[in-house]
Amino acid sequence: MIKNQFILYFTFLITGISQAEIIETHRSGKWTDSETWINGVKPGPSDSVLINIGDTVFINSSNTQCFYLKNMGILFFKSQTNFLKCKNAFFDDSEITGSYSGTFETENLYIEGGTIFGQFNLKVSNKLLIKDSLSLKSRIGSKKINDFINLGTLLNPANENIILFGNLQNTGTILLNEGTLTFMNPSVINGYLSVSKLKMNNSLVVMDTLIVSEELGGEGELINKGVIKLGMMNTNFKIDSLNLSYPNNELHLIRNGHQKIPKISKNRAEKIVLSGKTKYTLNTVNYIRTLDIKSKSSIELKKPLSLVSLYCNDTSHLSVSDDFTFDNTQNFYFGKKSTLEINNNQSFNHSIQVGNLSIPNSGKLTLNSDDTLKIGGNFTGEGVVNGNPVIEYNGSNRQKIKKIDYGTMIYNN
Repeated sequence: MIKNQFILYFTFLITGISQAEIIETHRSGKWTDSETWINGVKPGPSDSVLINIGDTVFINSSNTQCFYLKNMGILFFKSQTNFLKCKNAFFDDSEITGSYSGTFETENLYIEGGTIFGQFNLKVSNKLLIKDSLSLKSRIGSKKINDFINLGTLLNPANENIILFGNLQNTGTILLNEGTLTFMNPSVINGYLSVSKLKMNNSLVVMDTLIVSEELGGEGELINKGVIKLGMMNTNFKIDSLNLSYPNNELHLIRNGHQKIPKISKNRAEKIVLSGKTKYTLNTVNYIRTLDIKSKSSIELKKPLSLVSLYCNDTSHLSVSDDFTFDNTQNFYFGKKSTLEINNNQSFNHSIQVGNLSIPNSGKLTLNSDDTLKIGGNFTGEGVVNGNPVIEYNGSNRQKIKKIDYGTMIYNN
């Protein structure tokens, strides 16, 4: 729906250009030279301008203006004081660059074909829409955009930084590489976005999927209504807070190195997924609806926490100690290669299936006598199991049997 609306919008603008008198290039040359233009007519502020294929127009004035601009050739700034302004611009298999960082300002910019941005300053006060492909080839010059709609591909081999003052809508591909994407105002991200570095100076709402691999900084609150995946070091997480309270949102921590679960506003999270091959630290969270531990991830829960659902997959490791208990946990899953390590007093009022179970000296596990403790891996440690439950070994491979007094033991291997 959004895609169709913007295509219709820019089609209307293009139609407006075709119905007006258009001043076209005759050959390459300076914007201010009459020889550059057909019939020697130089464009003015109210004119529509067409840069033809193969032509290069040199912007050599500090006050160059037109109303509509369609570029199918090359626009080139020769000085940092060069300035070009129009209401609506259309770039089709074209280029805009310079030997110095001149400035191009427009309300709306529409990209077709394979367009190249080189060295210049860009300011788009309303909307930038990429239909096909845009490649950023220089880090010199600023790129400031209000709303950004990408239906095609944005490439950034120069690692250019982009500053947004509005929202971002992405249904295509954005490859920023090491470039930083900065949101200056309260903004919304729709669609899939994966970046190395993201900065925000106000609130930012994620509606679909956001991946930040190296650095997340700035001020304000990151509000998750979709899926956020974070891979940065602890020192590179520098925003005020992360809001995970909205229904069905997910936070994925994916760094393969020690990572703290970041500061969470309202101390409440719907779903946290740990999938990096590392040890995680949980600080100020009082409520997690779902904690999903994957791969070789490990975490120790020490503080009181209302945890509704727990999933330990793959070869993950969960250690519990101090004041944490499973009293509020309603749903459990322990894969047969996962490990549950109990370093305090824990009790279950139902049967439970675990993978590897470790109960050191400081630990104690209590179940009812009519319940069954099912162990899919090894059972180790010097701690005790109280309540005289049935203990069933049901692994698919050879298991290590703990030497204790069994009321009833079942070896179903």
